[in-house]
Amino acid sequence: MEYQKRKDMILMATTTLSKWGNSTGVRIPTQFLKRLSLDEGAEVEILLTPQGEELI
Repeated sequence: MEYQKRKDMILMATTTLSKWGNSTGVRIPTQFLKRLSLDEGAEVEILLTPQGEELI
């Protein structure tokens, strides 16, 4: 997993989608989970806006 820092971001990571059973999953780095106070099994929403913004 590749990590990068930019002036306009606190932390950015590049990760890979993986096949999990009949689904596709993405692994979220522990640093992100801690920062967002998320644990395994937590629900998250993924939003794509008309302006092209992606919010998780």
